[in-house]
Amino acid sequence: MRYILRKYGEFNGLKVPTIIRALKDLIPNEIPLEYRNKDIFETDFLIIIQNYNRYNIRELVSTVLKLRRKDLGKLIYLPGPFNPYDFPVLFYLGIDILDASFLDIMGEESCIYPTGINNGVNCREWNNRLLDRIMNEIEISLKTFNFRELVEFYSHSSFSQEILRLLDMEYYDEIKEFLDHEPKNLKSSGLESIFRAEFREYRERIMNFKQKANNLLLIPCSAVKPYSMSKSHRVLHSYIGKYLKYIDEVIVTSPLGLVPREIESFYPAAFYDIPVTGYWFEEEKKMLIETAKNYFKDKKYDRVFYILPEGEDAILNIFDEKMGIRGKLNAENSEKLVQILEREIVKKSFDKRKIEILNILNYYYEIVLDNEDIKIVDQGNREIVYVNGIEFAKITRNGPYPMKGLAQYLASNRRKVIEIKESVKSSNIFIPVVAEISDDIRPGDPVIILNNGKIEGYGFAAISKNDLNYIKKGIAVRDFKRL
Repeated sequence: MRYILRKYGEFNGLKVPTIIRALKDLIPNEIPLEYRNKDIFETDFLIIIQNYNRYNIRELVSTVLKLRRKDLGKLIYLPGPFNPYDFPVLFYLGIDILDASFLDIMGEESCIYPTGINNGVNCREWNNRLLDRIMNEIEISLKTFNFRELVEFYSHSSFSQEILRLLDMEYYDEIKEFLDHEPKNLKSSGLESIFRAEFREYRERIMNFKQKANNLLLIPCSAVKPYSMSKSHRVLHSYIGKYLKYIDEVIVTSPLGLVPREIESFYPAAFYDIPVTGYWFEEEKKMLIETAKNYFKDKKYDRVFYILPEGEDAILNIFDEKMGIRGKLNAENSEKLVQILEREIVKKSFDKRKIEILNILNYYYEIVLDNEDIKIVDQGNREIVYVNGIEFAKITRNGPYPMKGLAQYLASNRRKVIEIKESVKSSNIFIPVVAEISDDIRPGDPVIILNNGKIEGYGFAAISKNDLNYIKKGIAVRDFKRL
């Protein structure tokens, strides 16, 4: 979990994550006798978990997270006979200093493999090369923002799998606090990804979306992102184009669940990748149905249409009446859908684009506006949104950018706001200049910059409020622009 907060780097003179083979490599003096039998030993910069039950994973996870909540700035060391394949999930949990002493005990004839420990020759060299490789992969994956994928890949043992599942299923609220909204490729390698914090948070963020039309169309995703750039979705639109203003399009996919068309080009909808097998596991179907029940519970459609292959059609069970085609999204089925639409579609007037923009602003800023108050001016590759006659936001394929109205709204409500101590002239704002960060900011979020209470401009956060407690240098806001 901690990598999301601090990622990696040098802390208290140690490169994190780091490995040690003996306690003397970490602290020069022995632990005083009166502290040796205590479960936890602490110094000014270090926490050592001395006594724990390796076979009670739930208790171990709880202990580490309690210590992490207590002091985000200290390093945590967990001694024990750990396999290097467990190191990624241990660092994900929050263990900064990893114990490699087990490799010295194994000798020359016990080699570590993904399937377990087997007899071999030259095993000491083999095991040390394995350790070096995994630590290098951890460092590289942290720099390239795909550490979670590495954790899933190396979670071979029941020990690793149980830690990962407990974090996902029972500690989501804590992990969510340290999520990173910087766009990055998210690879879904298996069922574990369904419960990944990034995807769970996404499903929460779309739950307050407004209904955009009186007809619903459910369709499958595509390998190409955003979906509307794919051949299958372009073909569909070539057939049903004249009906789109009457249709609320929602894409069905795993592990996200549902993607309303208006946010298909935003993170994470445009940044995930899954193996396409045409088969949905029961856990995926359950996630899809629960997501759909929550998303559609307050929406009332005159008609529900669909083109959905087997597995994804599980979503149809929540609707009393529906009509469409069970199968792939292609030209043949798009033509069949048109024939159904010609007979069955109910044409009612909705301010569809206005509602889409309201949903986009809700997705990014958690604000709720009345569509009667807004006006949209199309400028080709962007749209300018006015609220009560004031320039409010600029909408592009990459997301919404604040203008005067939105900046004032956020500043007055102390949301997505970073306060600085002095005016800046560069495109980056550095941490020493920052006085305060609102609680709702995550790295990657568009934010408003205030200087002595006055709006200075906007940019994109590179840190969260927690970072200010112990990081003293580096970039706080990137791509700063004045308003």
